Amino acid sequence: MPYIPRNERNVFQWPDTAGRLNYVLTVAVLDYLEDKEKEDGRRTYDALNTAIGALECAKQELYRRWGIPLEAAAIERNGDLEGYRS
Repeated sequence: MPYIPRNERNVFQWPDTAGRLNYVLTVAVLDYLEDKEKEDGRRTYDALNTAIGALECAKQELYRRWGIPLEAAAIERNGDLEGYRS
């Protein structure tokens, strides 16, 4: 949730909480969308779709690079689930 205290919103600080990280990401996307809106004077689905696509690709890459190795280590350490064993 990007709703951090108002006095923290205009002061950039590297995000150290989930809320601040969400805030920084949200503001970046909103700035992108506002810039696109100024270019042609209207909000477009294309700009929204582009922003959501960028977020989705970033999410997937983060999971691929960080999440999968963490899950693989947990499987190695604790054993796999019966339904996933081949």
